[in-house]
Amino acid sequence: MPEKTCKIVNEDGGTMIELKSVRVENNRLVVTGALMGAWDTDMYMDIESIKNAVGLVDVPAVAKYIADEVLGVTVAKTEQ
Repeated sequence: MPEKTCKIVNEDGGTMIELKSVRVENNRLVVTGALMGAWDTDMYMDIESIKNAVGLVDVPAVAKYIADEVLGVTVAKTEQ
């Protein structure tokens, strides 16, 4: 089975980050991947960094995008 990866690309489609795994190790989140085509490396996020990263997310917009584009589910308000 091919290895799953997540690619983050720039506007021109060039790979900026290729994520290969995310795991928890010693109370930190460890992200393994390659930056701009370089070799694989482990990158670490402590609790404060994870909180800050979550704070950057526009949760309603991302949830709607995932529902619409990834899950194929339409979410709409109904009139009462």
